[in-house]
Amino acid sequence: MSVSKKLSWWARELWSTRKKLLVALIIFFAVNQAVVFAGFYVVRVPDGSASSDLILDRYGPYDWGFVFVWGMIIVVYVYFLYPLIFRPKDFYFYVNIFSLLTLTRAFFTVLTHLKGAPDLIHVTYPAFVTNLSFTNDLFFSGHTAFPFLGFLLFKNPIIKYFMLVASLVLGSVALLTHQHYSIDVFAAFFIAYGVYIMSLKIFTKIR
Repeated sequence: MSVSKKLSWWARELWSTRKKLLVALIIFFAVNQAVVFAGFYVVRVPDGSASSDLILDRYGPYDWGFVFVWGMIIVVYVYFLYPLIFRPKDFYFYVNIFSLLTLTRAFFTVLTHLKGAPDLIHVTYPAFVTNLSFTNDLFFSGHTAFPFLGFLLFKNPIIKYFMLVASLVLGSVALLTHQHYSIDVFAAFFIAYGVYIMSLKIFTKIR
């Protein structure tokens, strides 16, 4: 193919997607403006540390510790009891994926050793989960990630959307009680999704 034909082909290909390309370029430049805004924002914050939080600095803390503690306990019970009762053949599959997300969170916690917000609401866990509750294990938010994992996994619409609502509510409560920083909550959705995709590749082969 001659150079002129290659150029002609290139022009036709580009022109055929002109509308999509225009939208993509608008999004591209808008995203770059967001990057500039974010850059100026982090320059303006007092110390650049985790104690300067876009949401925590403006809201709370509110004493919703009861929801923070018992909401998560209910989510975990639902996560395990539903497949144990209604899908016993696949129960091990859900346990494996839950374990992988737990291991991922433990790894990230060690890599991102943040101290809790100074004004966080202190909560009291019941005795049967006290050994699994710690301070400064912030990144990423398990209260957000684990119910969101349930939303991704379960097909039953009632359980599925219960998990989605639980993820949004517990993530919000984690912020409003200052138990977590904003990055802990918002990153949890992406990490849980990544673990979900990775789990399907790993454990589907085992199944």
